Amino acid sequence: MIFQRISILLFLAMIGCKSVSIGDIQKKTAAPGRPDQPFTIIFTGTITVVEPIFLNTINFENSVENLPFSIVRLPDGLLLSASELLERGNYYINVTIKFFEKLSSSEDTLLFNFRDSSGNNTIIKRKAVLTNNLLKK
Repeated sequence: MIFQRISILLFLAMIGCKSVSIGDIQKKTAAPGRPDQPFTIIFTGTITVVEPIFLNTINFENSVENLPFSIVRLPDGLLLSASELLERGNYYINVTIKFFEKLSSSEDTLLFNFRDSSGNNTIIKRKAVLTNNLLKK
C-alpha cells in the first residue's frame, strides 16, 4: 500500500518535470567604464537545465528583434557560444543592451525561446525585476 503511494508520487513528480527553468531576471542600469562608452542596461539571471536544450533567442515580449546574450556555465565559469547545446546543469545568462531612457524605468518581460534535440520549441516568459543601478555617485 505504501509502496503504491510512493510509486504514484514519483510518477507524478517525473511527469511534472520541465526540461528547463529560469530564475528571477534582474534589470540594472550600468555606468560606462570609460568616458567614451555608453550607459547600458543589463538583464541577468540563472537557467537550470534538466534535459539538453538550445537557447535560440531572447527578445522583449512585444518585439521581434533578438537581443544579444551570453551564457556562462556554473560553477566553472566557462563562457559558451550562443549556439551551444546546454547540457544538464546551471547557467548564468547576461543580456546587455544600449541605454534608452524609456527602457530604464519600464517593466520588461523577456521571452526565452528554447529548442530541444527533437526540434520542439518552448517559449518561457520572465518579467525583469528592477534592482539597484550600477551608477557612480
